[in-house]
Amino acid sequence: MNDIDKNKVSYELDNLLGYSLILLFVERLHVDLGVPLSIVQSFSIISIVALPYIHFILLRGIHISSLLKRVLMFVGTIIFVSLLNLNVRIHLLTPEEVNAYLSSMVRQIPPLLIGLSIFIFLREIFYYNLYSKMIKIIVYSFIFWVITYSIFDLFFMGYRAYRFRGPFTEPSHMAESIALVVLPIALIYKYKTNLIKIITLTLIGISFILTFSLSGVIYLLLFFFFYFFFTIVKRNVKLFIELFLISIIFIFVFLLFLKKLPGSTYLIAQFSTLLFEPTLSPSFVDRNSFWLSLKNLNLISLLTGYGLGGESVYYKEIFEKDIASIIISVKAHGFMMGSFWGKITVAGGIWSFLAFLLVIVQAYKQIQILNFLNKNEKNIIKSAFLTILITATFTLGPFQKSTIWFWLAFIDGLYRKTLEGKQ
Repeated sequence: MNDIDKNKVSYELDNLLGYSLILLFVERLHVDLGVPLSIVQSFSIISIVALPYIHFILLRGIHISSLLKRVLMFVGTIIFVSLLNLNVRIHLLTPEEVNAYLSSMVRQIPPLLIGLSIFIFLREIFYYNLYSKMIKIIVYSFIFWVITYSIFDLFFMGYRAYRFRGPFTEPSHMAESIALVVLPIALIYKYKTNLIKIITLTLIGISFILTFSLSGVIYLLLFFFFYFFFTIVKRNVKLFIELFLISIIFIFVFLLFLKKLPGSTYLIAQFSTLLFEPTLSPSFVDRNSFWLSLKNLNLISLLTGYGLGGESVYYKEIFEKDIASIIISVKAHGFMMGSFWGKITVAGGIWSFLAFLLVIVQAYKQIQILNFLNKNEKNIIKSAFLTILITATFTLGPFQKSTIWFWLAFIDGLYRKTLEGKQ
């Protein structure tokens, strides 16, 4: 096969793999096929495509960008610190604790490498495929899966399916994906008509409301806050006004027509607990594990970390006794931090924390250079990115979750397009 034929095959494969974005939001299929939820929760099917494709990328040659260098440095840092901890701590722990420590570390390293492979895979897709095509696939594949799975749930579960979860394993996962990925992408998509835009955003909004997710509401408010900040600074408030009016309409619909549904009762109860009795909610305590851990992390633990999965053995040292008991009460498979920032800080100490800060700084710089995006589109991307960084202090802990890797890949793939004058 000559070089021309090889390039043609490579182009056709990249074009075909662009459609794998259809699988980006599918978490539940593993469970529906009988795989235990404890194994595949937060595990997107797209990772099954990404892992074998990495071999093809390495054979073809991978473009080493500044952002990729920093991501690799972050992953390398957290694994290196973890191995150092393992070498030291196995001599300080009891045999039972060593087994728990090793087991937890073994469970954490594959998800981290899966997350890295998702990042590398998606950045290649966003570079080699048309920007408009990718945006369209993301928006409409999400709507397709939500409608398909919602019909499936209503048919088999009936009224018990009052909290929509679509293709996700939990309603909160669906709300999180809408607020952090789907809605921002839908807002930068260029629709053929205003009617299509209204219908699309309405379907996404209804899907979000029917999750009845308090955390999703908080993420959405954060996104609006950052967008409001950027639009005021840039003196461009037209899109913000549209978003504000749409939000008011959906809140009105929620209060007027859905107030008798069990889901709305659940959401109101969650709001009441958050406002008046937050310490009584195990979920609230669990989501604030990063901030609560800072109280007990001393200089030595910040410098050394505990290694990947170290919180499963040292959680009583990281948290106060009453906090630790509350958090572990909501964990079905051993202690594990649900916060991304908490997980990397406990695992790799200040070094992995700083390494990921370098990733953030580089990604934010690259957003500014995406010349084929207009100011509104850049504002939306920056708002989504900053929202994720804040919410990562509360959630996004599983490394295999695609949300953070998606935006890093999106930014890096489009950045390379910009440098080469492509669209």
